[in-house]
Amino acid sequence: MHQNENMYMLDIKKAMKRRGITINDLASKIGISRVVLSGQINGNPTLSNINRIAEAIGCDISELFRKEETGEVSGYIETEGKIQKITSVEDLEKIIKEIKKQ
Repeated sequence: MHQNENMYMLDIKKAMKRRGITINDLASKIGISRVVLSGQINGNPTLSNINRIAEAIGCDISELFRKEETGEVSGYIETEGKIQKITSVEDLEKIIKEIKKQ
């Protein structure tokens, strides 16, 4: 892939900050402990957990991702026990549409 392509990174903290939500507030809304939520935010959350976080924050799931100016889209998302490889923005958008249908 070309170096000037965009890369999207999960950035839940930025979405929380934009809405003035603390990790304790968000954990309470989701019904999990702050420690568990922190692990999800800083680790590799499942797609269903990302969706739950977006709903609790009150934003579209796409707002939980930030665009990097260099690099490429690359990663894996687990949804309903199925791991899906992402190699493009289109892959990510397709998965987001699938989540919204659930």
